[in-house]
Amino acid sequence: MNATSDAVLHWNNIRCIPCFHNRIQFARQVRQAFNQWQPDVVALELPDLYYSDLMQGIERLPRLSLLCLQYGEQTLNYLPVFPSDAMIEGLRLAKEYKIPAALIDLAVAQYNLQQESFAAPDDEAVTGVGLEAFYQTVAPHLHPTPGNAVKDQLREQHMAARLKALSEKYERVLLVCGMGHWAGILAHLEADTGTLYTHDTAQVEAPFLAKVGPKAREALLDEIPYLVYQYELGRRFQVPYQREKCLRQLAQQARQAEALKAFDFSPREVRNFLQYAYKLAVTDKRVSPDLYNLILAAKQTLGDDYALTLLELARRYFYTDDADLPEIEFDPHDQRFALDGRRIELRRQMPIPLPQAERAWRELLTPKKRDELPEGYQPLWFYFGFFSHIPEDMVLEGFIDRLGEKLSDDPQFQREYTHEFNGSLMDGLDMRETLRHRHLGKMYVKELRREPLAIGTWILIFDEDLGAEKYPWVLSLSAEHHNESDIAFYASNPLLHPVSQDIIQARYGALMAFKPALPADQKLEIEALDVDEDLRKEHLIRQAIYHSPRPDILYFAQERPESYLFELAKKHHKNLYHLPLARVSQRLLKRIQKFHLLSRKDVRKDAEDYI
Repeated sequence: MNATSDAVLHWNNIRCIPCFHNRIQFARQVRQAFNQWQPDVVALELPDLYYSDLMQGIERLPRLSLLCLQYGEQTLNYLPVFPSDAMIEGLRLAKEYKIPAALIDLAVAQYNLQQESFAAPDDEAVTGVGLEAFYQTVAPHLHPTPGNAVKDQLREQHMAARLKALSEKYERVLLVCGMGHWAGILAHLEADTGTLYTHDTAQVEAPFLAKVGPKAREALLDEIPYLVYQYELGRRFQVPYQREKCLRQLAQQARQAEALKAFDFSPREVRNFLQYAYKLAVTDKRVSPDLYNLILAAKQTLGDDYALTLLELARRYFYTDDADLPEIEFDPHDQRFALDGRRIELRRQMPIPLPQAERAWRELLTPKKRDELPEGYQPLWFYFGFFSHIPEDMVLEGFIDRLGEKLSDDPQFQREYTHEFNGSLMDGLDMRETLRHRHLGKMYVKELRREPLAIGTWILIFDEDLGAEKYPWVLSLSAEHHNESDIAFYASNPLLHPVSQDIIQARYGALMAFKPALPADQKLEIEALDVDEDLRKEHLIRQAIYHSPRPDILYFAQERPESYLFELAKKHHKNLYHLPLARVSQRLLKRIQKFHLLSRKDVRKDAEDYI
């Protein structure tokens, strides 16, 4: 902000930053105005009787605090002392640059904190249109809450009187106030009707500071906690805060998380996810995606595992707080706050005109349970038998069926038929036949029909490197019912990846499925798969040629098999077809490649809580 701009937001030597409370964008605007205009005093829409307590909270930053004002035994109003709040940013700047900070608001009793909601623009729009244009768009929709009109009039008169005195004493005054109060303050300044009043604190006990518990951070911070942390980090090291850059960083950190290494998400996949999140934001009339947009986009593009990891990172505020202060905590189950274990009703002293949308991302994702496993835990039950996870079985069966359809869609399996034109062009005009029969005055059209394939064996090569160190587990399993396949596979060691005491996880390196299932006397034994690691792919094809219950074999892999294997298949009256991995999305492949094993059949009913 400079002295010649934002005409709506200044009066004489007073410059105003109207804000929505606890939003990073407005804290940035305060910081930008302070650095550019260099005021002599900072005026804040806060009552001066809380000055010393607020300064104690400022000293604790970046740890989060609440300045609590107790009304009765179970009701607390609070002022947030958060890095993302514009008022707190103004107070911090005044302290850091050793200039006066004037708290000019009036404390009034029984103030109604429930604000009338309205569809305000996304505050990130300030970056593009400027603060003045944003204010002019929002201001007409800001109305006093029923019961607050008289009290707001008193507050604005009081603040106008304080501001006038400051403007006479100092050369440059920077005012930080709520978005709904600047118009009233300005009117009293111009009409010279400012009046000083006395604080009404009869019903309020002595204020005290409380720290914010881990679960309460998300409920009390109106921003994504990760972004608040990044803003504070940038502030300390003089790095400009850019929301878009921070969201990219968040997405990349989630991609590189230890829990997602097996998925090997590419930077391009993450970039596509972010682009989709921004498109979802546009449908919600936002400039930048909120947490709901991010989680929905992650779930729909990269899957639940990535979305859960992203959510865990987004909700994390990395500063720990071991101060000896009362702690405000939140119980997400009954949606109640507690002060040192005692249930309380918590109300914000400075209401937020922007309603926080109850767009619960919890409806999109259910965070999975995690068992605390003892160090060195070994699931010994694995050696005595296990059960599959039925939803994964269904996904696998559906996947191999769709692979056959993808192969049938290839032009090489389409036969062309010619018909005389009879009202439908079908699959296009057959020019050759039409020209041949031109003398008859007839037109001919072509019809493309898929040749049905009789696939009996599917070979899926997820990883071209089938080394025994990487995929040591070799197994053959029979179908549990007539709609399932017999399968044989090379997989990673499931003992190394326990999910809980009764669930372990592994990844296929290669999988072979027979459908319909093989007769009992032709089932593959484990010994039939035990070959040198360099011959595993070739050996699977040979086993498919010898045992396939139908004449067609689908080989789904990145690399095409050697030519002699196609000849070997023909010699045994079988057809070997290659379908490249690129025909299927990498996300789906990674989902198919991972599977889980359960210790007992009854574990299946609770498995989805962990998987």
